[in-house]
Amino acid sequence: MIWGIGSFFLGTDTGVHNFTNDIIPYFETFDDEYFILTTDDYVMTNYFNHDFLAEIIEYVKTVSNFGRMWLMKTPARFYGGGSVIKSFGDYHISEINQSAEYRLSLQHSIWKTSYFKKYLVPNLNPWQWELRPSAKYDHAAILLPVNNFVFSGGHVMVKGKVAPNWHKAIYGDGELGAEDIEVVKTILEKHNII
Repeated sequence: MIWGIGSFFLGTDTGVHNFTNDIIPYFETFDDEYFILTTDDYVMTNYFNHDFLAEIIEYVKTVSNFGRMWLMKTPARFYGGGSVIKSFGDYHISEINQSAEYRLSLQHSIWKTSYFKKYLVPNLNPWQWELRPSAKYDHAAILLPVNNFVFSGGHVMVKGKVAPNWHKAIYGDGELGAEDIEVVKTILEKHNII
């Protein structure tokens, strides 16, 4: 199997301060070449674009220095710009600059396992993981979709509290319907989150 799903079966969550400590045991035996990592604090706010995911999968296999690619619509300017490296007509794949922040972003992405493991060291929380300067100028291709997405999501929790617009996509490309909002509210209330 080439593709593993890295967001399942990672074990017990012992808190954000143990983010890397909690996932290291899982990745010690994980040997698929690529995987998709998602986080548990997003709610899907639009359709899942299977066709674009299939195009991405085929494309990243051809990129010799591939490290990671966002699956969410992500403004290129926010991550240091970059250049279009693959065009599909109305949408593109862009490579961000080597100097860009968030090269190790934990937003929904496809990772090359060897690249992920290169940065998988103990005692990091998610924010320390994402902003390490050691990922700058590492020569890995960090890619993002332009004018398209595989996954559109709303950020449910911010600083331990439910975000005010959790039901809206963070990049403005979707929103849960009224019925789905009520279902999620019921779940959050049941678990004393709101």
